[in-house]
Amino acid sequence: MLDSATAFYWNDRYDTDMANVPDTYQEATQSRGKKITSSYPALRSLLSKLSHQLHCPIIYTASDVQPKYSQPATRSLQSALPKSWATFPDLRLLIQRRPVRGFPLATSAEEAARDAKDRSAAVAEAPFEVAVNYDGNEDWNGETRDI
Repeated sequence: MLDSATAFYWNDRYDTDMANVPDTYQEATQSRGKKITSSYPALRSLLSKLSHQLHCPIIYTASDVQPKYSQPATRSLQSALPKSWATFPDLRLLIQRRPVRGFPLATSAEEAARDAKDRSAAVAEAPFEVAVNYDGNEDWNGETRDI
């Protein structure tokens, strides 16, 4: 179990971008050789090899690095992980907490402070929703798609 595959997304992106910035004007104007790539493809490859060698499933979590608020009816969310991970999972699940209605626009700071305890309880008690994520399922076989 890998929790979370997106934990080092921004660090990896920064390191990759910085490794590919030319050090000098001369480097910038000349054709550069091999570019440094993200470490995520190597991680995916290693996890695939382990899964085959140990005959076990790989379970990982991934958070959306740029959360989008969507309708609960939406059952598709593009992965925040690099494209090399698109065909890695056999099944992708969306797990999200049901949204709690926000304060009305006319709510004063005093009213919000007074209702804070009830609001925290409502957020804590909000149920979770789980659905199959159909984004990128073009490569899934019919059996997986019908779960």
